[in-house]
Amino acid sequence: MVQDLPAAVRGFLVATCVLGRLSGSLCDELLATGGSDAVLQGLERNQIFTYAVNEQGCYRYHEVLRAHLEAMLVEEVGEPEARRRYRVAAGLLEASGAVSDALQAYCRGEDWAAVARLLGEDGHEATSKPAAWLDLLPAALREQDPWIVLAAGRRHRDAGRLREAMAGYRTAQQLFGDQAAAEACRQEGQSLSIWLQPCLPAYGDWSLAVRAALTRDPLIAAERAAGLSGPTARLASGLSALVAGRASEAENALVAVAEAAEAGSLLSVGASLAAAVASLLRGSPVGNLDVELVSEEAERLGIPWLIRISRAALALTGRPETLSEAALVRLACQGERDAWGSALAGLLEGLGALKAGQAASEVLGKAAAVFEGLGAASLESWCRGAQALMMARSAAPSADAAAAKALAQARAVGVPASQALACQALAEASRGRGGYEGMARELSEEIGLQLPPKPEGRPCQPGHLNGASPDHQQTVMRCLGGFSLVLKGRRLDTSTLKPRVRELLRVLALHSGRPVHREVLAEALWPQAGRDVATRNLHVAISSLRRVLQVGDRGVPPLILRDGEAYELVLPDAEIDLLEFDIAITRARAARAKGDAPTALEAYRRTLDLYRGELLPEDGPAEWVVLERERYRSGATEAAQLTGEIFLEKNELESAALACARGLQIDRHCDRLWQTRIRAHELAGEAAAAARARRSYEEVLLDLGLDIPQPSVTDSFRVAVVNIRT
Repeated sequence: MVQDLPAAVRGFLVATCVLGRLSGSLCDELLATGGSDAVLQGLERNQIFTYAVNEQGCYRYHEVLRAHLEAMLVEEVGEPEARRRYRVAAGLLEASGAVSDALQAYCRGEDWAAVARLLGEDGHEATSKPAAWLDLLPAALREQDPWIVLAAGRRHRDAGRLREAMAGYRTAQQLFGDQAAAEACRQEGQSLSIWLQPCLPAYGDWSLAVRAALTRDPLIAAERAAGLSGPTARLASGLSALVAGRASEAENALVAVAEAAEAGSLLSVGASLAAAVASLLRGSPVGNLDVELVSEEAERLGIPWLIRISRAALALTGRPETLSEAALVRLACQGERDAWGSALAGLLEGLGALKAGQAASEVLGKAAAVFEGLGAASLESWCRGAQALMMARSAAPSADAAAAKALAQARAVGVPASQALACQALAEASRGRGGYEGMARELSEEIGLQLPPKPEGRPCQPGHLNGASPDHQQTVMRCLGGFSLVLKGRRLDTSTLKPRVRELLRVLALHSGRPVHREVLAEALWPQAGRDVATRNLHVAISSLRRVLQVGDRGVPPLILRDGEAYELVLPDAEIDLLEFDIAITRARAARAKGDAPTALEAYRRTLDLYRGELLPEDGPAEWVVLERERYRSGATEAAQLTGEIFLEKNELESAALACARGLQIDRHCDRLWQTRIRAHELAGEAAAAARARRSYEEVLLDLGLDIPQPSVTDSFRVAVVNIRT
């Protein structure tokens, strides 16, 4: 695209890329010419990766374009000259008051004395904004300068790593000593500490009111917040109403905050995101578009936590691709040690799955446990209510008890939305409780919450398996992430079986639909026994297993068939995750070979959804499973790797990084996953995330005894060149 522009415009872009924030006067001074403001306006008007920022007459280049331009600059003038130009730009930026941009330019120009001077003179201004320049600093400076330590703490805060943020605030406070900035560290750390303490806080400011709402009685918290003043007070009131489930009331309050003239950018984006969530909870399709707009604004602000939660919020639409995205966000938050983010993503994923008629009971249960540990009983009750309704719709035997417990908890903490979910669960879990359905309907109508619609005559699909629509008579077998078997709606209890009989079932499950020779079975299960003893043991085990697997009338054919010298597990019309996995990855490979990227992406994402963990982990290093386990693990790694690369080609950089993060949880030694993840962060302009990923990659290389590569600056910039040209 850049190559197609007139030479004068192309030259302007390359020469001015050293400025983070651009204005007509800055560009004129840098180029010793005039007319730059008209050029900038034309670039924005023609949408050439240039956008206006809040300051009047100021612009920025999109990070993808800027990376490409920097590559061109280095190739044209060489690295020493490029560093000199950055130092010149830094001086102009500093003189104009753009301290954070000046710091980044000084870092790129490797003028460390100027960095230290600037931090000493105006550290507060430099550290008050997202610090993309942090990872460009020498290690000694990162550890000893109090302003830099404070900036690192704030970056941890923005990413949801609250414990690391608290440690940064404490260290910065000690380094500042008696300076006034030490008090700022103490206050910021104190306001953050309430999110790590599982106790009931007092009401004082807006953040304490929100924390109180998450603890219990959110409607009381909303009333208390209304007594405070300013846009933050109205934000607290709206968020408290949202926690209670009063979707319409919350949306109105939060939209007013987002549109308030006195609300800053961060406050406005946060309120807009919460308002969009409220809109989706009341069933409005407009919320979908709102969340996407908020996600774009969060990316402009550079707040990783808001970016992740906005992507997870789309799961409330119930679309399959958004459920997968929320799952990736949840896993990414876990990798970032962001407890609040992972639990919120889990709740959003669970509510979306409930709307879609899919099951995510385990996800909701884990989110509930995290919220309990954080002292957020209000959100825990949301998880328990949604989980109970999901159990009722999947005809789980304990659904009635779970629903009753969820209702008691919801009433105890005063969350109307959780009460509505639990009442609906009680109504669906057992007949003769029609009154609960009326209560659920009245509650949801009163608070403006849309309850997830009932599936049409069927329970939820188990575990994101998207085959034939299940019913209460369905047979489902899983081997990925652990073995389970549901026979015609009844979960098989293998606890009464001997260990060898249970293992025999898993061996046959691994080869379901294919005969396994009896000598293969005997050798796998009784390798030390003689042939006759092993054969006799096998016959006894087969007999025991057939009795356990007998379902329905005696006239129904057995599920274990003998075919000459072999045995076969036959599950007619069953959903089998291994079979689904093989179908999905075969479809993905075929589509990729044909150049059909959309179909390949869909099939690879389906493959990742099905991979819930390693194959039959309960069997450890048993010889009969290790090769197949590696085959499925490699397939899942391939799916993550190709998903990341396809997203990278589409310039969906956040999705590419998340897919790679998922793949690295499966195989942390996959070089291509590391390279793609680092590349995605670099192209997105996420220098800090790229640096963290690169350090983790280097640790893996060191563990393997391999040398750490030293890529040149030109190599990393070439990534951006390839991306923007495609």
